[in-house]
Amino acid sequence: ETGEKQKTCSVCGKSVSYIIPVIPHDYVDGVCSECGKHEQTAVKTSELIDGDKVVIFNPAGKLTMGDTENGVALSSVSAAINGNAISVEDGMAVLTVEKVSGGFCLINKDGKYLICDITVDGCRLCFSEDKTDNALWNSSDGFIMNANAKYDGKTQYLGCRKNCFECLKMSADTDVFMMGFYKVQE
Repeated sequence: ETGEKQKTCSVCGKSVSYIIPVIPHDYVDGVCSECGKHEQTAVKTSELIDGDKVVIFNPAGKLTMGDTENGVALSSVSAAINGNAISVEDGMAVLTVEKVSGGFCLINKDGKYLICDITVDGCRLCFSEDKTDNALWNSSDGFIMNANAKYDGKTQYLGCRKNCFECLKMSADTDVFMMGFYKVQE
């Protein structure tokens, strides 16, 4: 975790404080050589079943989805990727899959559903206590997309550009910005 240290001058009594940065985990054979924590991983998947625990990860940006009080933001957690697996670090939003007719819903630890609100400028992701049409998701080739969110008569897809979420119509040049599902290994 990020720390803070304070120094006080023995001559004048003035104090200064500074931040001690996070030391990333250094996993060797699944155990961190810095703190001894056992690594938890998530493996890329396109097949989701009811009750799966997943994280959403952008391989291009090395960023994961983080849970905030009123909505969703990309986490700056440094996710280590190894082949088709990522290390599940503290701060990642781990979501539970609920299979429903026509797709699935994603639920956070507080039992709220991930929804996508379409706006003129793109979309806003947030967690809502109630299911809505925009809480129904689908996947294509292991990527998350919202098949119900429509704007201006066009289906919109969840994508990631410049460290923020936008709803995008899928095309070849946006595929690399899509967020992939990674199933948490129990």
